Amino acid sequence: MNQSELQFPSDSPINTLKLGGQNKMVYEHLLSGKTINCIQAQDLFVTALNSRISELRNKYSVKIYDRFVNIG
Repeated sequence: MNQSELQFPSDSPINTLKLGGQNKMVYEHLLSGKTINCIQAQDLFVTALNSRISELRNKYSVKIYDRFVNIG
C-alpha cells in the first residue's frame, strides 16, 4: 500500500505555533498524508516516536490513527 493512499480527516486544526521541535516535524509529516514508523522517524531525528504521538494526541488533541502491520 502506498503511503499517499491513506487519508484520514482531522476534526479541527491546531495552533501549530505552539508545536515545537520533534512534535512539529511529526505533525507536519502526518499532515502531508504520509504514514510514519520508528525507522522513518529516526530519519527526521525523532528518537521517541511513541512519545511524540502521545503528546500530539493528549496535549494538542490531534486525531492520529494507528495501523499495525505484520512483517513476519
